[in-house]
Amino acid sequence: MGEGPFPHLAQAYRALVAALDTIPNPTDRRVARDALRDALDRTQEMLDGHGHAVIADTFLVDQTLHQGNAFVVLKLRHRDLGTAHALKSLREDRRHEPILRDLLQREARHQLQLAHPAILPIRALLRLPDGRPGILMDYVKGPSLADRLFEETLMEPQAARLAARLCEALAAVHAANLLHLDLSPANIVLPGGKLEDALLADFGLSLAIGECHRDRELTQAQSHHFASPEQAAGAVPLDARADLFALGRVIRACLPPDASGPLAAWADHLATPDRAARFPSIAEARAALDALHFGEPLEI
Repeated sequence: MGEGPFPHLAQAYRALVAALDTIPNPTDRRVARDALRDALDRTQEMLDGHGHAVIADTFLVDQTLHQGNAFVVLKLRHRDLGTAHALKSLREDRRHEPILRDLLQREARHQLQLAHPAILPIRALLRLPDGRPGILMDYVKGPSLADRLFEETLMEPQAARLAARLCEALAAVHAANLLHLDLSPANIVLPGGKLEDALLADFGLSLAIGECHRDRELTQAQSHHFASPEQAAGAVPLDARADLFALGRVIRACLPPDASGPLAAWADHLATPDRAARFPSIAEARAALDALHFGEPLEI
């Protein structure tokens, strides 16, 4: 570090390096350097001069997009490029809870395995200045499916194409030996409001096939109304049929309550409480969906 415009900082830096060099054990010396670096990275005084907190020395916090019981989603701006991003992290008052931290890190590990045009991509797991882990995602401008359904239900052809796109997303998830387990209108993002570009998001409850949430010390891991009975039970090993149940509930929610056409019947079959009566795989569910349209595959 040269003298530059801050000679007092350069002098303090040289003294700090000299102090670190007095530690005789190389491992201890490395640990001390890491602890110092960690303290500098995490200081809450790291600001850009305009009141924006800086994350990973790269992203400025523009606003809070969502704050739930345990997690918060922030809108970020790259400080050099100006590009928009989103970051999911723990609420500040819950940052020390080990189960929540583990959930967020597992979510990142799972979603980083997935690359599909119908799945919201994540880019990295970062650290906030106070040490909270945060999942860096693309920022998508557009409503959720829940927002859309608050305004109006869908026509059957629209809902069928949405179902096909979600089948494709779930096929990619299951091919990676994972289950989403939180499929609901709130976790389906519509870029620019377009159903045909729908993205499956929020893998916070995802598990490997054959696991159950009680394995992860979670007893309330579900979106009510959309979670299958076996998922709500908590201790039952789960398979693809849990996601199929949720898919059926989502598509049923897209249609008018009195809908009785073939798509409504398909959705009801997916969402039957008896999992043995459901399609055993997403491939069979998709084939049945295609058959509703004279055997021609739905374009997505």
